[in-house]
Amino acid sequence: MKTKVILYIAISRDGFIADKNGSVDWLNSFCADLPPDMDCGYKDFFQSIDLIVMGRKTYEQMLTFGDWPNAGKHTYVFTESTEKPEHDEITFVNTSVQDFMKKIEQEQPDCKIWLEGGANLVQQFHDAGLIDESIITIIPVDLTEGIALTQDLISGKGFREVSSTDFSHGITQKHRVKN
Repeated sequence: MKTKVILYIAISRDGFIADKNGSVDWLNSFCADLPPDMDCGYKDFFQSIDLIVMGRKTYEQMLTFGDWPNAGKHTYVFTESTEKPEHDEITFVNTSVQDFMKKIEQEQPDCKIWLEGGANLVQQFHDAGLIDESIITIIPVDLTEGIALTQDLISGKGFREVSSTDFSHGITQKHRVKN
């Protein structure tokens, strides 16, 4: 097995990962009405990964959630910042996604990486051909504007669908692997 990058992300029905202000409050509002045991496979996915990568804006937004939600998984944040991260499980990186992956593959071969967001970082990984799987959960909400996921990933271009699961409350999850 080789190191795998898995995009695991939620989008609105019209393809946005965040609203026009860069917020994911729309997702929190929707999920507040879901049964507590309905996680669309998140717990199993989180347990299966070895580390997480995210962009600076995603990191800053996650800091507003209270306790660090990714506790127990080392997180690499792509940023130009030279400040010290908020937690010991976080490392700031300022390199290309290609150089980062070369380093990770040398240091931690055969690991599973969760590409958590945001849109700019996802696009960099996509453009470099580094996304091996995508698990996209489509929430039945239309935002009409905001920060969109790349159309190639939404449509699955260059990927083959492994499964499509319909959950209650109109949620659909598409799992795809790179061709």
